[in-house]
Amino acid sequence: MSALVMFVAPLVFSLFSAGVNFGVWFHRRSEHSHRALALASLSAAFLLIGPCLLLASDSRDEAIFARTLLSLACIPIEIRTVRLVERAYRVKLRWQAPVWVCTTLLWGALGALPGVLYGPGARERDMLFPGASYVDVELNWLGSAFPIVFAAYGIWLAWGAHRVAQARADSDSKLIGVVSFVSGATVVSDMLVLGGFIDAPLLYAFVAASASLLYTSLLLRRFVRGLGRVEASADLLQRAAESRAHELRETDLRLAHGARLAALGTLAAGLAHEINNPAAFIRSNLNYLDELAGQDRDDPELEEVLAETEEGVVRLRGIVDELLRMSRGDGGFGEVLLSDVVDGALPTLRFEARGDVAIEAKLAPVPPVRGDRNLLGQVVANLVINAIQSVRAAGAGGGVHIATFADDRRAVLEVSDTGPGVPPEVAQRIFEPFFTTKPAGQGTGLGLAVTRQLVERHGGRIALLPSERGARFQVELPLANPAPAPIVHGVDFSGS
Repeated sequence: MSALVMFVAPLVFSLFSAGVNFGVWFHRRSEHSHRALALASLSAAFLLIGPCLLLASDSRDEAIFARTLLSLACIPIEIRTVRLVERAYRVKLRWQAPVWVCTTLLWGALGALPGVLYGPGARERDMLFPGASYVDVELNWLGSAFPIVFAAYGIWLAWGAHRVAQARADSDSKLIGVVSFVSGATVVSDMLVLGGFIDAPLLYAFVAASASLLYTSLLLRRFVRGLGRVEASADLLQRAAESRAHELRETDLRLAHGARLAALGTLAAGLAHEINNPAAFIRSNLNYLDELAGQDRDDPELEEVLAETEEGVVRLRGIVDELLRMSRGDGGFGEVLLSDVVDGALPTLRFEARGDVAIEAKLAPVPPVRGDRNLLGQVVANLVINAIQSVRAAGAGGGVHIATFADDRRAVLEVSDTGPGVPPEVAQRIFEPFFTTKPAGQGTGLGLAVTRQLVERHGGRIALLPSERGARFQVELPLANPAPAPIVHGVDFSGS
């Protein structure tokens, strides 16, 4: 019973190490070291059975059975040891493992044959503990020779561990070298006990069980350190991603400003003619006023001329103000009325239509959204100009319809046209940067891509909706002050 108690702790260590390493390997199949260590831990647990039975034996037959089982239990440990040496030296041992396995099998097989290794009698042996003894079998010369062979194996193992510890400077390798040296020393001690040369406890099974727990802790520490490095790398990647996202947002703003200036350049050439019209009749009216002033008379026609002149000045001021507003890039976020943004862009957009495309606006009053007036104006301009070009490309008279409306949570802008529409195979890609259906040199493919970026920057979304005719784009923007969700009182969810 005392022998059984001695083996409880190392058996628990071995089974615990095997369970932990199999668990790690099950979740990460690439961790071959944990699989190898799990098998080694099971081998150590199996190895504990033989010494336990031998130290608890009360007869010659029990001692022979325990010795045979012990020799067979050494086979997986020997294979694991050879593999450990191969990894330590980074060499391939082609013959050591088969030789040791065959020698161990021969030892166990000969032990099962009467009279080959063991004599006819039995003897009581001391474990060097007070009152601790067991019954062992008598050995002949061949039975004493086999343990000497394995003692030489233990010396070879200890020497190899010493060379590993000397060759490597890291603490883990030195610790493994020390443990392997102790393992080799206990192999020598146990073989001398099994050969009948000395009386002492069998210690190698204890050391193998403790070594499996030690190696498990080392691998787990390496695993935890690896996780720490992964977390540190993830933090670096997150910071890099945030920095890159900031750069992309700045690039989007510069791109939007560039697109705004490009649109402004497109409009400016035609607006020159629009500005010349009011300028011409202002100049004509001023010449006429000069003639009237020379006549020094009070004529009702004078008031009419002055009214026309004032109207021309107002038209010029509105056109120039809109051009200046579109060219500014420093808007800033604040509360903006979406209907006012559309209304401010209409004079320029109506000129872009040039009379052959009708623009109809139905602007319902909507609560304010939080955004940049200039950037939202660019969203309106991009969508309406695309619609105008689509209608014009169809080759027939048509129109563009602009509408704004809202509910409790969002403000909505819809721009639809009577053009040819968007084919289904193109609809999936229209918001991709540099994708365009226009001929080469007539489109950059950035208009809708920039529009989507600007809408998303405002926390909204843009979508191409199904339409019976033409294209229909809808932009949703969150309200700056959304209405609170209604609170429902007295609702019974119990189902009774």
